[in-house]
Amino acid sequence: MFGARRRARDEFRHTVHALTEAARTGDATAAAAAITRLGDLLPRLRRGDPAIDEAVPPVGQIAARLLGTAGPALGPALTVFRSLLTAAQFDAGLQAALLMSVGEDLLRSARETHERQLVDEAVKLGDAAVAAAEPGSQLQAVMLSMLGEACQLRFSNSGDAADLERALEAYRTAADRVTARVLPLRLTGDVRILCLSGLGSCLSLQFQQTADLRVLDEAITAYRRALRIVPPDDLSRPGYLDKLSIALHRRYQATGSADALNEAITLSAEAVETGVPDSTGYASWLHTHAISLLARHRLTDDPHDLERSISLLRNALRVESSGSIRRIRYCFSLGTALQELFLRCNDLAALDEAIGTYRDTLPGSLSDPHLSGMILSHLGVALGQHYEASGGPIEHLNEAITLLQEAVAVLPEDDPNRPATLANLAILLERRSRADQ
Repeated sequence: MFGARRRARDEFRHTVHALTEAARTGDATAAAAAITRLGDLLPRLRRGDPAIDEAVPPVGQIAARLLGTAGPALGPALTVFRSLLTAAQFDAGLQAALLMSVGEDLLRSARETHERQLVDEAVKLGDAAVAAAEPGSQLQAVMLSMLGEACQLRFSNSGDAADLERALEAYRTAADRVTARVLPLRLTGDVRILCLSGLGSCLSLQFQQTADLRVLDEAITAYRRALRIVPPDDLSRPGYLDKLSIALHRRYQATGSADALNEAITLSAEAVETGVPDSTGYASWLHTHAISLLARHRLTDDPHDLERSISLLRNALRVESSGSIRRIRYCFSLGTALQELFLRCNDLAALDEAIGTYRDTLPGSLSDPHLSGMILSHLGVALGQHYEASGGPIEHLNEAITLLQEAVAVLPEDDPNRPATLANLAILLERRSRADQ
């Protein structure tokens, strides 16, 4: 009996070694086979056998990082991981931490691959981590923050309101529960910042669905609370400034509050001034500041705001990587600002650049109906403006009409920009009717 258990332990450890070797070489098939074999051997070992304890971390890491992109092997591997974890001699806190660690690895892969299975498995691991931690503890609050992140990402992919509600509940509970009484002060601050920022992001998403200003105000409050905790010299601070600035800009759009717009400009300017130019979010911070300045230009007709906005948008495009959806949005914003410059100065060169920017951007926007429709609409209007300003051939007007008709077909019925697109189409059709007479 003891000899059989010893042989099983030896084979178990040999299989763990084979697993780590498969991970080193990137052999997902061999890794999946090794994990399956560990599951087969597990019943032949005693609960709490040191060999099991040794196997848990590598199985979780390899399942998430190697098998996380290998499709059907992931689910069975995570089942073995949970079985190993149950059989190990780990306390509840360590079990929760290991579950969360694997879940976070899956979330990182999911952001890159957009695979639904990865997010689903991360949600399951988040639920398991929350259940494993001591109820009501601050450690459980940390697990809740990971669960909130997983549910938020799944909502972004699926649009299921139930996922958004779960994320909101998790973030709210976690943010309220974490205090400085138990966790080290720095860790407490980090967790609260993540929870409050996640709460703000979820509330912002909910506002986009409901247009409920109370929801937006709660998001703004959450972002403010997070910023009060972030140290002034922290490298993450510009990103949080950017989030609050965007929320305030939305409040301006919803209410016309000049105070909200001016604060958005102040905060986004601070993000640009204090951010590291080669950091991941720098182009986004430039864009946020630019569109707030463009909004104030429309409000005050200050030419300096328009000039500064165009300069910032050019910089954002220099920083942003080619082919990203963000770059397409920045191009669209630049085209819009250049159209504003044409309207202000009758600068045909600016209008030509706007038209070229829209044309270059259009192919990459086709996967996003709203963005594609907006680019089609703005390109149609710009061509119509060019026709009027330059006395161009009727073909330019015909192309403008065709583009606006395509925009109407693409934009959803409830899109707030659809009425303006229809109105612009009617104007151009009338112009063509006059030209035909």
